[in-house]
Amino acid sequence: MTNKVLIVCGITTSAGAIAAIIIPIAITFSKKSSAATTNTTTNAVILAYWNFEGNGNDLYGVYNGTSNCGSCSYNTQGFYGGTYFYIPNTNNYMQVPASSYFNLNSRSFTFEAWIYFYSLTTDQPIFSQCTCTTCTSQCLYFLVRSSKLYMGFNFNDLSGTTSLTTGIWYHVAFVYNYDTFQQIIYLEGVQDAIRYSVTTPYLGTNGSMYFGSLPILVSTYYYGIIDNAALTTRAKSSTEILTDATLVFYFSFDQPNPYYDNGQNRLNATVTNILSSSSGKVGQAVRFTSTSSYMQICCFTGVGWWSARPFTFAMWLYPSSIKRLPVYYVGMTLMLDKAMRELSTE
Repeated sequence: MTNKVLIVCGITTSAGAIAAIIIPIAITFSKKSSAATTNTTTNAVILAYWNFEGNGNDLYGVYNGTSNCGSCSYNTQGFYGGTYFYIPNTNNYMQVPASSYFNLNSRSFTFEAWIYFYSLTTDQPIFSQCTCTTCTSQCLYFLVRSSKLYMGFNFNDLSGTTSLTTGIWYHVAFVYNYDTFQQIIYLEGVQDAIRYSVTTPYLGTNGSMYFGSLPILVSTYYYGIIDNAALTTRAKSSTEILTDATLVFYFSFDQPNPYYDNGQNRLNATVTNILSSSSGKVGQAVRFTSTSSYMQICCFTGVGWWSARPFTFAMWLYPSSIKRLPVYYVGMTLMLDKAMRELSTE
């Protein structure tokens, strides 16, 4: 079933219309803070993002991938709506060709993705790029081995500590910090393992990138789902990765795109019965101008709201009337007068 978030204005028991201003709104999953702190380099930052919306294209059009399989598919619904990339194990994967080489040699980088496993009985290669499969530090990979996350450059590796299970969405990330000589694995936004004094960086000089396959593991393929993968030539901080893993959406309501999600999941909203712009508590806001005005955000099928995950929902409100002004989200309703009392006590 498709889950939606409705931010609704205008249910009233009187003849008068209700107008309210809603200013920045955000919802996050709760997680403990991560321990590792990473630094960034001053090199020009390169970014690729694969949202798997019906294809393997990079959002920025540079590192486009193609599916090499007869059975893999782009299915609905992905972790945050849209579609996901389903890889049914044997001989199925996605490849970004070496002609679109993403240079990670001797530099910091961060890889992140949402993953979902159907099997963990064998190695599960998530992402890789290899120049030489028998050379030290010339084959980069991120996989699951013995049910734990595992990253490395070939004979220069780090294993995670937490055992994963099938049938659950996970946010995973690995970071190499060239400046501090660290390899770091994150699970659900929290540091899972760290290796210090990694003085030999990744030394690959060319090669394709693979989702669901690893050249040094012949006939071993991923069996599961990958969604919203990102790769950047920057060592993200622990705070950034925690945000990536836990922030569901964030709307600042600032012009020129007040209904664009400012978070990483791009859950842009649609509005019914035009809302107007207004000065806000922080920057700009939107005003609900009639009893039939509302804003809708879709979709949350993979998130596990609300029974499976803790969450925090927060926003600034400036009501012009308090007569049963509700905020509906996934079957739950907060009345404005109750919500305002709760927010004022935080």
